[in-house]
Amino acid sequence: MTRLVISDALLAASLLVTVLSAIGALAMRTTYGRLHYLTPVTTVAGPLFAAAIVVHTGWGITAGLQILIVAILAISGPILEMATGRVEAQQRGLLSPEGPP
Repeated sequence: MTRLVISDALLAASLLVTVLSAIGALAMRTTYGRLHYLTPVTTVAGPLFAAAIVVHTGWGITAGLQILIVAILAISGPILEMATGRVEAQQRGLLSPEGPP
């Protein structure tokens, strides 16, 4: 019973972070502003969701795979956000297409 309550609380927190980030991203007009709202989803909501699965199912292959997926998301999320910001800056003419000198 306690494990179910804890996993539901973690899942609700993950959902809350995701929904608030989506609402914030919709309110922003620029790509740079929207990128700031993507970060909590990859760094906060993902680990909360994985923690909810681990608490609910216990340690096993499902928990291990979920932790692996969240680790890949946490590593690749900021890199993809930086790449998106760089492409946007190049399209606006703020950076040269060749890269930094």
